[in-house]
Amino acid sequence: MLEEDSFSASFFSSSNTSPRGSQATPDLTAPAFPSPFDVSDPWSTSAPAPDHRNGSALGTQSTSKGSALDSGANGSIIGHYSSMPSLGHHEVNVSVATVLAGIQLPLIYETAWKHAGPSANRVSVGNLTKVLEFSGLTKSSIQKILDTAVSATASSISRNEFNVALALAALAQKNMTISLENLAEHRDDLPQPNLPGIETLIVQPQSSSRSATNIAADNDPWRTSTQPTQSSIDALGPGPTSPTPTPRRAPALRTGDAEADTSDETGRLLGPDIVTVAVVPEKEGFLFKHVNYVVESQQLNTHAIRRYSDFWWLMEVLVKRYPFRILPSLPPKKLGGMDDNFLEKRRKGLTRFINFIIRHPVLRQDEVVRTYLREPMDITTWRKQYPPVLDEEFLRKNSTLNLEEIEGRIPSDLEDRLAKARKRLQPALEHYANMCYIMERLIKRQEAQATDCIRWSLALNSLSESDRECHVEDCYNCGQIVQGYEQVASHLQRVSSMYDDDATLSSDTVLENLKRHRDLLNAFKEMLDRRDRLATNNIESLQKRVANNQVKLNQIRGVPGEESNADKLQKSIESDQQSIVTQMRRQTYTNFNLANELDFFHHNNLFVAKMYSDFMESQTKFQVSLADLWKKDSTSVGAFFGLA
Repeated sequence: MLEEDSFSASFFSSSNTSPRGSQATPDLTAPAFPSPFDVSDPWSTSAPAPDHRNGSALGTQSTSKGSALDSGANGSIIGHYSSMPSLGHHEVNVSVATVLAGIQLPLIYETAWKHAGPSANRVSVGNLTKVLEFSGLTKSSIQKILDTAVSATASSISRNEFNVALALAALAQKNMTISLENLAEHRDDLPQPNLPGIETLIVQPQSSSRSATNIAADNDPWRTSTQPTQSSIDALGPGPTSPTPTPRRAPALRTGDAEADTSDETGRLLGPDIVTVAVVPEKEGFLFKHVNYVVESQQLNTHAIRRYSDFWWLMEVLVKRYPFRILPSLPPKKLGGMDDNFLEKRRKGLTRFINFIIRHPVLRQDEVVRTYLREPMDITTWRKQYPPVLDEEFLRKNSTLNLEEIEGRIPSDLEDRLAKARKRLQPALEHYANMCYIMERLIKRQEAQATDCIRWSLALNSLSESDRECHVEDCYNCGQIVQGYEQVASHLQRVSSMYDDDATLSSDTVLENLKRHRDLLNAFKEMLDRRDRLATNNIESLQKRVANNQVKLNQIRGVPGEESNADKLQKSIESDQQSIVTQMRRQTYTNFNLANELDFFHHNNLFVAKMYSDFMESQTKFQVSLADLWKKDSTSVGAFFGLA
């Protein structure tokens, strides 16, 4: 008897008992031609169809597992496992999916879940936020709970994630650390969340189609690579309505030793970029290619060619010359190949860097900055021929300082103001990082809409070509329909241009402005960190040494043979006293600079207000123009389809 052909057995056999090493069995239930549509399309309004291969539905299996995990006696059992590994201080594999496995939770979890408006065994992040608000926790605590328990890209959550969020809220109510590790350590003695009035919460469940779309959010093709660090995007929902604040006049800025014209400073802060940075197309270098940048300003009448290393040198010089000023950061370095996308991001970062300096009331007057912008010579050659003075600002101005005038202009509560400003920095940085991330997503979506309109237009034009000749001779209606296709295609092209233009405008204006203010927040934080490192002194120890040396000097003064030691002590006392005076003057001038920088930092709130005002105005104009275009073209298109 002939042996069964291994290929035919593996291909046509309905069983899956082929020996190890044999050829894999092809799936005959798969379509012969793959669908051109992505089954995980995030824009679809229904969930992907369950996979019924091998006689079972994967979706059913997933549901059964979820029900086993989430259901129990009275719905309060999270899961049933024969054993659960103990989680100690050194446990690192703690996840939302397993941290509460096997724990019987009190009835409040079930009550809160019912009032959160579940649909398809999921609730929206917005409804979860409403539930957490009944806990009485602060907004920052609620946001941290969301950051810990909910994925940054999710719009809805499962029952298990909901329970983890409530458990974290219970920890926060007991002033315990909000973290999965801490939750794992207190698995056996979890506090009960207190949600007074939760029975009064009435929310509308989200639709099933909305839930299915949210479940597929992780497959969002427009998701950018930049992820927010800690704050959850979904937590940035609409909060309670607050009254509109009354505009107040910003305080006058101080520059150097005299107050600057506030209107002039406001014009610089709110105005467009003064200096442009452009990439030179040709790279230089024999073995290691580098990119040159044209740094130019028509307003300042400057033009220079600079490398990235030149920008880095300028930053290092400014840090040494102005350690207690707000100094911008540079975009990061990159070793290896640099594509066009990276170069464009770096160019924009360098533009923000140099314009930050030009807008600063003190830095823009620095002689090194002026030379950097105006010197046509290669900056490396120039700095070797004319090395700049790197002494800090106080040492260069110490001899001309009017200490009494400076002391009178330093706020008495400067330390309290700096402490309050520092406390707000980290949350503000996280929020602005999130807003930059969200704006990038919006721009990506708008760019995708522009591309889809073009593709739709091309499809309609192709359709008009194939349908131009009707099988009925002298058919008037089909000819009109074909012309209607062409009119719609032309309209979609115009719509695509509008989307594309608005995406470009948003990228160059609102996104860059958000990053500009984010850079300011980070620069202010770095200035405070430098102050902690560099604004130290040893005045107290010097005063003690002066006192001790004075006692010794009094003891040996006039004693025969001690004249030399007395002279040494006298010189040491005079040197220490001079050092004390210098350090006290430096401390005073440092506080004066910090007060000025705090005013400059606060004055930039005007820029934030204008940024959002301009954004709202531009979006209003865009939406009105887009609506007018649709209305205008709908009339002409309707005429071809006989609908006018």
